[in-house]
Amino acid sequence: MEEEEEKKQKRMREEEDKEEEEKKKKKKKEEEQMKKEGKKKKEKEEEKKNEEEEEEEEEEEEEKKTKEEQKKVLMQQQKEEKDHQQQQQQQLFPFFAYPFLDCSKSSSMRRRSSSSSKR
Repeated sequence: MEEEEEKKQKRMREEEDKEEEEKKKKKKKEEEQMKKEGKKKKEKEEEKKNEEEEEEEEEEEEEKKTKEEQKKVLMQQQKEEKDHQQQQQQQLFPFFAYPFLDCSKSSSMRRRSSSSSKR
C-alpha cells in the first residue's frame, strides 16, 4: 500500500511539475510575445516620429524656398522701381539742365552779338 501511495504521490508531483513547466513555458511565450509587440509598437512609433520629422523638414525647406522666391521678387521689383526712377530722372534732366545751358549760351551769344554790333 505504501508503494502504491508513493507511486500516486510521485505521479501527482510529476503532473504538478509538468503543469508548472507548462505554465512557465506559457508565461515565457507570453512575455516574448509582449516583447515582440512592444518592439513592433516602438518601431511603429519611431517610424511615425521619423515621418513627422521628415514632413517638418520638407515644410521648412518649402518655406525657405518660398521666402527666397519672395525675396528675389521683391529685389527685382525694387530694382525695376529704381531703374524706372533713374529713367524718369534722365528724361526730366534735359528739361531742367538744358534751359540753363541754353540761357547761358544765349546770354553769351547776346553779349557777343551786342559787342560786335557796338564795334
